[in-house]
Amino acid sequence: MKHTLKKWLSLIFAATLASGVLTGCASTSTESASIGGQILEEAQEESENEMITLEEAQEASESEMITLVDDRGIEVTFPKNPQRIVITSILPLTSVYCLYRGGTDNLVGIAAAAMSAAEHSYLAKIYPEILDLEYKFSEGGEVNVEEVLKLEPDVIFYRANEEAEGDMYINAGIPAVAFSTSKFGSDTIATFAGWIELLDQIFGGGDQTQGIVEYGYEILDMLHERTADLTEEERPKAIVFSGYSGNQLTAAGGNIFAEFYLTEGGGVNVASELSGSQAVNMEQIYEWNPDVIFINNFCPYVPEDFYNNAIEGYDWSNVSAVQNQQVYKYPLGMYRWYPPAGDAPLSLVWVAKQLHPELFEDIDMDQMVKDYYQEYYGYALTDEDLAEIYNPPREAANY
Repeated sequence: MKHTLKKWLSLIFAATLASGVLTGCASTSTESASIGGQILEEAQEESENEMITLEEAQEASESEMITLVDDRGIEVTFPKNPQRIVITSILPLTSVYCLYRGGTDNLVGIAAAAMSAAEHSYLAKIYPEILDLEYKFSEGGEVNVEEVLKLEPDVIFYRANEEAEGDMYINAGIPAVAFSTSKFGSDTIATFAGWIELLDQIFGGGDQTQGIVEYGYEILDMLHERTADLTEEERPKAIVFSGYSGNQLTAAGGNIFAEFYLTEGGGVNVASELSGSQAVNMEQIYEWNPDVIFINNFCPYVPEDFYNNAIEGYDWSNVSAVQNQQVYKYPLGMYRWYPPAGDAPLSLVWVAKQLHPELFEDIDMDQMVKDYYQEYYGYALTDEDLAEIYNPPREAANY
Protein backbone atom coordinates (compact mmCIF):
# COMPACT_ATOMS: atom_id res chain seq x y z
CA MET A 1 0.00 0.00 0.00
CA LYS A 2 2.82 2.41 0.84
CA HIS A 3 4.52 1.61 -2.44
CA THR A 4 1.36 2.39 -4.46
CA LEU A 5 0.79 5.69 -2.67
CA LYS A 6 4.38 6.71 -3.25
CA LYS A 7 4.09 5.94 -6.94
CA TRP A 8 0.83 7.90 -7.19
CA LEU A 9 2.38 10.97 -5.55
CA SER A 10 5.38 10.83 -7.88
CA LEU A 11 3.05 10.82 -10.87
CA ILE A 12 1.17 13.83 -9.51
CA PHE A 13 4.48 15.60 -9.05
CA ALA A 14 5.36 14.86 -12.67
CA ALA A 15 2.01 16.21 -13.81
CA THR A 16 2.49 19.35 -11.76
CA LEU A 17 5.96 19.83 -13.15
CA ALA A 18 4.69 19.48 -16.71
CA SER A 19 1.87 21.97 -16.21
CA GLY A 20 3.67 24.46 -13.95
CA VAL A 21 7.25 24.78 -15.09
CA LEU A 22 6.32 25.01 -18.73
CA THR A 23 3.80 27.83 -18.18
CA GLY A 24 6.70 30.28 -18.41
CA CYS A 25 6.29 30.00 -22.19
CA ALA A 26 2.92 31.37 -23.35
CA SER A 27 3.10 29.48 -26.60
CA THR A 28 3.25 26.14 -24.83
CA SER A 29 0.92 26.79 -21.86
CA THR A 30 -2.12 25.15 -23.42
CA GLU A 31 -0.11 22.15 -24.56
CA SER A 32 1.58 21.73 -21.16
CA ALA A 33 -1.73 21.99 -19.31
CA SER A 34 -3.08 19.26 -21.56
CA ILE A 35 -0.05 17.05 -20.89
CA GLY A 36 -0.29 17.65 -17.14
CA GLY A 37 -3.98 16.83 -17.10
CA GLN A 38 -3.40 13.64 -19.05
CA ILE A 39 -0.64 12.52 -16.67
CA LEU A 40 -2.78 13.32 -13.63
CA GLU A 41 -5.73 11.43 -15.10
CA GLU A 42 -3.50 8.40 -15.77
CA ALA A 43 -2.11 8.60 -12.25
CA GLN A 44 -5.60 8.63 -10.74
CA GLU A 45 -6.69 5.67 -12.86
CA GLU A 46 -3.55 3.69 -11.89
CA SER A 47 -3.98 4.53 -8.22
CA GLU A 48 -7.61 3.42 -8.27
CA ASN A 49 -6.56 0.12 -9.83
CA GLU A 50 -3.62 -0.49 -7.44
CA MET A 51 -4.75 1.02 -4.13
CA ILE A 52 -6.08 -1.70 -1.78
CA THR A 53 -9.04 -1.15 0.49
CA LEU A 54 -8.82 -1.09 4.29
CA GLU A 55 -10.51 -4.50 4.38
CA GLU A 56 -7.94 -5.91 1.94
CA ALA A 57 -5.13 -4.40 3.99
CA GLN A 58 -6.50 -6.10 7.12
CA GLU A 59 -6.72 -9.42 5.29
CA ALA A 60 -3.13 -9.01 4.09
CA SER A 61 -2.02 -8.24 7.62
CA GLU A 62 -3.81 -11.31 9.00
CA SER A 63 -2.15 -13.49 6.37
CA GLU A 64 1.19 -12.49 7.90
CA MET A 65 0.15 -13.85 11.31
CA ILE A 66 -0.24 -17.35 12.76
CA THR A 67 -2.97 -18.33 15.19
CA LEU A 68 -2.89 -21.69 16.97
CA VAL A 69 -4.11 -23.36 20.14
CA ASP A 70 -1.19 -24.40 22.35
CA ASP A 71 -0.90 -27.24 24.87
CA ARG A 72 -2.57 -25.14 27.58
CA GLY A 73 -5.58 -24.72 25.33
CA ILE A 74 -4.80 -21.02 24.85
CA GLU A 75 -5.17 -19.35 21.45
CA VAL A 76 -1.93 -17.62 20.54
CA THR A 77 -1.34 -15.21 17.65
CA PHE A 78 2.12 -14.13 16.53
CA PRO A 79 3.97 -13.14 13.34
CA LYS A 80 4.51 -15.71 10.63
CA ASN A 81 8.20 -16.55 10.29
CA PRO A 82 9.12 -15.11 13.72
CA GLN A 83 12.60 -13.63 13.70
CA ARG A 84 13.35 -13.71 17.44
CA ILE A 85 12.45 -16.85 19.38
CA VAL A 86 13.28 -17.68 23.01
CA ILE A 87 12.89 -21.18 24.49
CA THR A 88 12.63 -21.03 28.28
CA SER A 89 11.33 -23.73 30.65
CA ILE A 90 10.70 -26.46 28.04
CA LEU A 91 14.34 -27.61 28.17
CA PRO A 92 14.45 -30.54 25.68
CA LEU A 93 12.76 -28.44 23.01
CA THR A 94 16.04 -26.66 22.28
CA SER A 95 17.56 -29.76 20.68
CA VAL A 96 14.28 -30.68 18.98
CA TYR A 97 14.08 -27.16 17.50
CA CYS A 98 17.61 -27.40 16.09
CA LEU A 99 16.95 -30.81 14.57
CA TYR A 100 13.63 -29.65 13.17
CA ARG A 101 15.01 -26.50 11.55
CA GLY A 102 18.46 -27.79 10.75
CA GLY A 103 20.14 -25.24 12.99
CA THR A 104 19.51 -22.33 15.35
CA ASP A 105 17.80 -20.06 12.81
CA ASN A 106 15.93 -17.21 14.57
CA LEU A 107 16.68 -18.64 18.02
CA VAL A 108 18.08 -15.94 20.33
CA GLY A 109 17.82 -17.45 23.82
CA ILE A 110 17.65 -20.83 25.61
CA ALA A 111 17.53 -21.93 29.23
CA ALA A 112 20.76 -22.31 31.21
CA ALA A 113 20.05 -26.02 31.81
CA ALA A 114 19.65 -26.54 28.07
CA MET A 115 22.93 -24.70 27.48
CA SER A 116 24.66 -26.92 30.06
CA ALA A 117 23.52 -29.98 28.14
CA ALA A 118 24.49 -28.45 24.79
CA GLU A 119 28.02 -27.67 25.98
CA HIS A 120 28.61 -31.37 26.66
CA SER A 121 26.51 -32.83 23.84
CA TYR A 122 26.75 -33.54 20.13
CA LEU A 123 24.20 -30.83 19.48
CA ALA A 124 27.00 -28.29 19.81
CA LYS A 125 29.29 -30.33 17.57
CA ILE A 126 26.71 -30.34 14.79
CA TYR A 127 25.35 -26.83 15.46
CA PRO A 128 28.20 -24.97 17.26
CA GLU A 129 26.39 -21.65 16.90
CA ILE A 130 24.09 -22.73 19.73
CA LEU A 131 26.85 -21.86 22.19
CA ASP A 132 26.50 -18.17 21.24
CA LEU A 133 22.87 -17.90 22.38
CA GLU A 134 21.80 -16.00 25.50
CA TYR A 135 21.00 -18.19 28.53
CA LYS A 136 21.62 -16.17 31.69
CA PHE A 137 17.92 -15.38 32.10
CA SER A 138 17.46 -18.76 33.82
CA GLU A 139 20.64 -19.31 35.79
CA GLY A 140 19.85 -21.01 39.08
CA GLY A 141 16.96 -22.93 37.55
CA GLU A 142 14.40 -20.10 37.73
CA VAL A 143 13.30 -18.13 34.66
CA ASN A 144 13.68 -14.35 35.07
CA VAL A 145 10.85 -13.05 32.93
CA GLU A 146 12.19 -9.48 32.88
CA GLU A 147 15.47 -10.72 31.42
CA VAL A 148 13.57 -12.77 28.84
CA LEU A 149 11.66 -9.69 27.71
CA LYS A 150 14.95 -7.81 27.21
CA LEU A 151 15.65 -10.23 24.35
CA GLU A 152 12.66 -8.69 22.51
CA PRO A 153 11.19 -12.02 21.39
CA ASP A 154 8.53 -12.29 18.70
CA VAL A 155 7.36 -15.48 20.43
CA ILE A 156 8.38 -17.53 23.46
CA PHE A 157 8.19 -21.32 23.83
CA TYR A 158 7.71 -22.51 27.42
CA ARG A 159 6.58 -25.56 29.41
CA ALA A 160 2.80 -25.80 29.76
CA ASN A 161 3.02 -26.76 33.44
CA GLU A 162 4.66 -23.40 34.18
CA GLU A 163 1.37 -21.53 34.04
CA ALA A 164 2.51 -18.59 36.17
CA GLU A 165 5.44 -18.04 33.82
CA GLY A 166 3.17 -18.19 30.77
CA ASP A 167 0.68 -15.78 32.35
CA MET A 168 3.46 -13.22 32.88
CA TYR A 169 4.30 -13.32 29.18
CA ILE A 170 0.63 -12.96 28.28
CA ASN A 171 0.22 -10.01 30.67
CA ALA A 172 3.31 -8.42 29.15
CA GLY A 173 1.77 -8.71 25.69
CA ILE A 174 4.36 -11.18 24.40
CA PRO A 175 3.02 -14.17 22.43
CA ALA A 176 3.95 -17.42 24.19
CA VAL A 177 3.31 -20.98 23.04
CA ALA A 178 3.06 -23.70 25.70
CA PHE A 179 4.54 -27.14 24.98
CA SER A 180 3.39 -29.92 27.30
CA THR A 181 5.55 -32.59 28.93
CA SER A 182 2.52 -34.41 30.37
CA LYS A 183 -0.16 -34.28 27.67
CA PHE A 184 0.72 -37.83 26.63
CA GLY A 185 1.48 -39.11 30.12
CA SER A 186 5.00 -40.49 30.48
CA ASP A 187 5.27 -41.53 26.81
CA THR A 188 8.39 -39.83 25.43
CA ILE A 189 7.72 -40.87 21.82
CA ALA A 190 4.16 -39.50 21.76
CA THR A 191 5.31 -36.33 23.55
CA PHE A 192 8.04 -35.79 20.95
CA ALA A 193 5.45 -36.32 18.19
CA GLY A 194 3.15 -33.75 19.82
CA TRP A 195 5.93 -31.16 19.84
CA ILE A 196 6.62 -31.82 16.16
CA GLU A 197 2.93 -31.21 15.38
CA LEU A 198 3.08 -27.82 17.12
CA LEU A 199 6.30 -26.91 15.32
CA ASP A 200 4.63 -27.90 12.03
CA GLN A 201 1.87 -25.38 12.71
CA ILE A 202 4.45 -22.69 13.36
CA PHE A 203 7.03 -23.39 10.66
CA GLY A 204 5.21 -25.57 8.15
CA GLY A 205 7.40 -28.67 8.34
CA GLY A 206 10.91 -29.73 9.28
CA ASP A 207 12.90 -32.11 7.12
CA GLN A 208 15.41 -32.95 9.84
CA THR A 209 12.88 -34.80 12.02
CA GLN A 210 11.29 -36.90 9.29
CA GLY A 211 11.13 -40.52 10.34
CA ILE A 212 12.16 -40.18 14.00
CA VAL A 213 8.61 -40.57 15.32
CA GLU A 214 7.93 -43.56 13.07
CA TYR A 215 11.22 -45.15 14.12
CA GLY A 216 10.27 -44.61 17.77
CA TYR A 217 7.01 -46.51 17.33
CA GLU A 218 8.85 -49.33 15.56
CA ILE A 219 11.18 -49.59 18.55
CA LEU A 220 8.19 -49.74 20.90
CA ASP A 221 6.65 -52.57 18.88
CA MET A 222 9.93 -54.47 19.10
CA LEU A 223 10.13 -54.01 22.87
CA HIS A 224 6.53 -55.14 23.33
CA GLU A 225 7.17 -58.26 21.29
CA ARG A 226 10.28 -59.23 23.24
CA THR A 227 9.00 -58.52 26.75
CA ALA A 228 5.36 -59.61 26.37
CA ASP A 229 5.82 -63.04 27.99
CA LEU A 230 7.82 -61.90 31.01
CA THR A 231 6.31 -62.85 34.36
CA GLU A 232 6.20 -60.37 37.22
CA GLU A 233 9.11 -62.17 38.86
CA GLU A 234 11.16 -61.84 35.67
CA ARG A 235 10.77 -58.06 35.58
CA PRO A 236 13.64 -56.43 37.51
CA LYS A 237 12.83 -53.88 40.18
CA ALA A 238 14.35 -50.62 39.03
CA ILE A 239 14.53 -46.95 39.96
CA VAL A 240 15.57 -43.72 38.26
CA PHE A 241 17.25 -41.08 40.39
CA SER A 242 16.38 -37.76 38.81
CA GLY A 243 18.17 -35.18 40.92
CA TYR A 244 19.46 -34.09 44.29
CA SER A 245 17.46 -31.71 46.44
CA GLY A 246 17.63 -30.71 50.08
CA ASN A 247 20.55 -33.08 50.70
CA GLN A 248 18.50 -35.99 49.39
CA LEU A 249 18.29 -37.88 46.14
CA THR A 250 15.02 -37.51 44.24
CA ALA A 251 13.37 -40.55 42.66
CA ALA A 252 11.18 -40.40 39.54
CA GLY A 253 7.61 -41.51 40.21
CA GLY A 254 4.93 -43.24 38.20
CA ASN A 255 3.53 -40.34 36.22
CA ILE A 256 6.73 -39.16 34.52
CA PHE A 257 9.20 -40.48 31.96
CA ALA A 258 10.90 -43.06 34.23
CA GLU A 259 7.70 -45.09 34.30
CA PHE A 260 7.62 -45.28 30.51
CA TYR A 261 11.26 -46.34 30.12
CA LEU A 262 11.22 -48.92 32.90
CA THR A 263 7.85 -50.44 31.99
CA GLU A 264 8.48 -50.56 28.23
CA GLY A 265 11.95 -51.99 28.90
CA GLY A 266 10.50 -54.92 30.82
CA GLY A 267 11.06 -53.72 34.37
CA VAL A 268 9.08 -52.41 37.35
CA ASN A 269 9.43 -48.88 38.68
CA VAL A 270 9.67 -49.34 42.45
CA ALA A 271 8.93 -45.61 42.93
CA SER A 272 5.75 -45.66 40.85
CA GLU A 273 3.68 -44.71 43.93
CA LEU A 274 5.36 -41.29 43.90
CA SER A 275 4.04 -38.34 41.91
CA GLY A 276 6.68 -36.48 39.93
CA SER A 277 10.19 -36.51 41.40
CA GLN A 278 10.36 -36.66 45.19
CA ALA A 279 13.15 -36.82 47.73
CA VAL A 280 13.72 -40.29 49.19
CA ASN A 281 15.76 -41.42 52.17
CA MET A 282 17.87 -44.53 52.65
CA GLU A 283 15.18 -46.29 54.65
CA GLN A 284 12.81 -46.09 51.72
CA ILE A 285 15.48 -47.28 49.29
CA TYR A 286 16.24 -50.29 51.54
CA GLU A 287 12.56 -51.16 51.51
CA TRP A 288 12.45 -51.04 47.71
CA ASN A 289 15.88 -52.67 47.29
CA PRO A 290 16.07 -52.11 43.50
CA ASP A 291 17.83 -54.64 41.28
CA VAL A 292 18.85 -51.92 38.82
CA ILE A 293 19.55 -48.23 39.40
CA PHE A 294 19.48 -45.58 36.66
CA ILE A 295 20.79 -42.04 37.12
CA ASN A 296 19.33 -39.50 34.72
CA ASN A 297 21.22 -36.52 33.32
CA PHE A 298 19.71 -33.97 35.71
CA CYS A 299 21.41 -35.76 38.61
CA PRO A 300 25.16 -35.07 39.04
CA TYR A 301 26.12 -38.51 40.34
CA VAL A 302 27.77 -41.34 38.40
CA PRO A 303 27.84 -45.11 39.09
CA GLU A 304 31.18 -44.93 40.89
CA ASP A 305 29.60 -42.69 43.54
CA PHE A 306 27.27 -45.56 44.43
CA TYR A 307 29.90 -48.26 44.25
CA ASN A 308 32.29 -46.22 46.42
CA ASN A 309 29.60 -45.09 48.89
CA ALA A 310 30.49 -41.48 48.12
CA ILE A 311 27.01 -39.92 48.44
CA GLU A 312 26.69 -38.21 51.81
CA GLY A 313 23.84 -39.49 53.96
CA TYR A 314 23.44 -42.79 52.10
CA ASP A 315 24.89 -46.26 52.60
CA TRP A 316 24.58 -48.36 49.44
CA SER A 317 26.45 -51.42 50.65
CA ASN A 318 23.30 -53.48 51.18
CA VAL A 319 21.40 -52.45 48.02
CA SER A 320 21.12 -55.22 45.44
CA ALA A 321 21.83 -53.02 42.39
CA VAL A 322 25.05 -51.75 43.93
CA GLN A 323 26.18 -55.15 45.14
CA ASN A 324 25.70 -56.54 41.63
CA GLN A 325 27.26 -53.53 39.87
CA GLN A 326 24.05 -52.65 38.03
CA VAL A 327 24.04 -48.86 38.31
CA TYR A 328 23.82 -46.98 35.00
CA LYS A 329 24.07 -43.33 33.99
CA TYR A 330 21.77 -42.20 31.17
CA PRO A 331 23.79 -41.19 28.08
CA LEU A 332 23.93 -37.67 26.68
CA GLY A 333 23.81 -37.44 22.89
CA MET A 334 22.00 -34.69 21.01
CA TYR A 335 20.36 -34.02 24.36
CA ARG A 336 19.91 -35.84 27.67
CA TRP A 337 18.53 -39.31 26.94
CA TYR A 338 15.92 -39.20 29.71
CA PRO A 339 13.23 -36.68 28.55
CA PRO A 340 11.57 -36.55 25.11
CA ALA A 341 14.09 -35.56 22.43
CA GLY A 342 15.55 -36.78 19.17
CA ASP A 343 17.44 -39.66 20.83
CA ALA A 344 14.41 -41.04 22.71
CA PRO A 345 14.09 -44.20 20.52
CA LEU A 346 17.73 -45.04 21.27
CA SER A 347 17.18 -44.47 24.98
CA LEU A 348 14.36 -47.01 25.03
CA VAL A 349 16.63 -49.71 23.63
CA TRP A 350 19.49 -48.73 25.94
CA VAL A 351 17.30 -49.08 29.05
CA ALA A 352 15.87 -52.40 27.84
CA LYS A 353 19.37 -53.78 27.28
CA GLN A 354 20.38 -52.92 30.86
CA LEU A 355 17.24 -54.55 32.26
CA HIS A 356 17.30 -57.65 30.04
CA PRO A 357 20.70 -58.13 28.37
CA GLU A 358 19.75 -61.67 27.37
CA LEU A 359 16.59 -60.57 25.51
CA PHE A 360 18.44 -57.89 23.55
CA GLU A 361 21.80 -59.59 23.17
CA ASP A 362 21.53 -59.55 19.37
CA ILE A 363 21.27 -55.75 19.22
CA ASP A 364 24.60 -54.01 18.71
CA MET A 365 23.92 -50.77 20.58
CA ASP A 366 27.04 -49.07 19.26
CA GLN A 367 26.13 -49.76 15.65
CA MET A 368 22.51 -48.77 16.23
CA VAL A 369 23.57 -45.37 17.59
CA LYS A 370 26.01 -44.82 14.73
CA ASP A 371 23.40 -45.74 12.11
CA TYR A 372 20.79 -43.54 13.77
CA TYR A 373 23.04 -40.48 13.88
CA GLN A 374 24.03 -40.96 10.25
CA GLU A 375 20.44 -41.44 9.11
CA TYR A 376 18.70 -38.69 11.04
CA TYR A 377 21.46 -36.19 11.87
CA GLY A 378 23.87 -36.73 8.99
CA TYR A 379 26.70 -37.17 11.47
CA ALA A 380 29.26 -40.00 11.42
CA LEU A 381 30.09 -41.01 15.00
CA THR A 382 33.45 -42.50 15.91
CA ASP A 383 34.12 -44.97 18.72
CA GLU A 384 35.50 -42.05 20.73
CA ASP A 385 32.23 -40.17 20.16
CA LEU A 386 30.27 -43.14 21.49
CA ALA A 387 32.40 -43.26 24.62
CA GLU A 388 31.59 -39.59 25.29
CA ILE A 389 27.87 -40.14 24.72
CA TYR A 390 27.77 -43.11 27.10
CA ASN A 391 29.77 -41.34 29.83
CA PRO A 392 28.52 -37.77 30.29
CA PRO A 393 30.41 -35.66 32.85
CA ARG A 394 28.89 -34.50 36.11
CA GLU A 395 28.95 -30.91 34.83
CA ALA A 396 26.32 -31.73 32.20
CA ALA A 397 23.72 -31.84 34.99
CA ASN A 398 24.46 -28.33 36.22
CA TYR A 399 21.93 -25.54 35.90
